Amino acid sequence: MLGTVTRNGNEVGRWAAPHLPYEIEVELDVLEEIRHRADEGYQRIGHGGIEFGGVLYGRIEGGVVRILEWRELECDHSMGPSFVLSAADRATLESLVTLPAREHQLRGMETVGWWASHGRSAVSLKPHDVELHEKHFPGPQQVALIIKPVRQGASSAGFFGRTAEGTLEAASTTEFEIRANVSALMRAPRESAAPRVQDAQQRVTGPTPLAPPRPIGPRRHQREEQSAQATRRATSVRQAPPKQRWWTPMRPLMALPSPLSLPPTVSPNAASAGACSCPCSWWPRSSAPRPS
Repeated sequence: MLGTVTRNGNEVGRWAAPHLPYEIEVELDVLEEIRHRADEGYQRIGHGGIEFGGVLYGRIEGGVVRILEWRELECDHSMGPSFVLSAADRATLESLVTLPAREHQLRGMETVGWWASHGRSAVSLKPHDVELHEKHFPGPQQVALIIKPVRQGASSAGFFGRTAEGTLEAASTTEFEIRANVSALMRAPRESAAPRVQDAQQRVTGPTPLAPPRPIGPRRHQREEQSAQATRRATSVRQAPPKQRWWTPMRPLMALPSPLSLPPTVSPNAASAGACSCPCSWWPRSSAPRPS
C-alpha cells in the first residue's frame, strides 16, 4: 500500500506494483464494509466460517483503477461453505456484472473486478478463483480482492491483477491489513451504496444465507437427556417438603421395680425369730427340714 489520499471528501487507499501497468485505488469506507461482511461470514460457523463474495464497481481512468462501490453475490453454497459457484450462482454473477447498465445508483460506473473471502486458506487465488476471473472478468485492468478474516485482530487482504503480458499476479509483494473501523459503518450510506439492513443491535448486515442445521447424534442426544434429568432432579430436591421423622423413641421391654416397691426392712422381731436382715429375708423361709 502506497498510502492514503483524500478525494471528494473520502479517504482513499492506493496500491501499486512494478509489474502491473496501473494503480489501484479504493475508498476505505468501501473496504471496511467488505471486511465487515467477510468477518460476519467467518463468525457464522467454526472451521473457517462461510465464505462470501461479490462484484466491485468503479471507474478506470488512465492508469488508475478506482473502486467506488460493491455488491454481494448471494451464493447458495450448494457446494459447501467455500465461495465455489454453482450454475445458478454463475447466472447471478453474470447479472451483477451488467448491473451498472440497469441500476441508477451505479450510473457512470463499470465493473472493475470482484472480491471474495478465504477463511480456510491464505490470501491467494485458488484454481477455481483463477477460472472465475478468466471467464467472467477478462478485462486487462479488472482486479480481484481476496480477504482473509480472523477471530481477533486485523484481517489480511491482497489485490490481484493482470500484468502487461496477461498473467494474473498479486498487486503487491506483501499482504496488507484491514483493521476494523466501526465509525465507517455508522456514517450515512453513500448514494450508490446497496440498501443496508439494520438488525436489533444496529449492526450493518447484508443477505445472510442460512447454514444447514447440525444433525443431533446419539451421543449428543444422550448428553442432552442426562442434562434434562439432572435439572429435573435438582428442581424436585429444591421443591420437596421437609422429611418427617419416621422413628419413635423405644420403650424398655420390661419395667424395673421401683425402690418404693421393695419390701420393708425386716423388723427386729423377725430377726429374733431366726430371720436375717439380708435380702434373703424378704421372702419367708420354709420350716421343713432339708433332706439328708
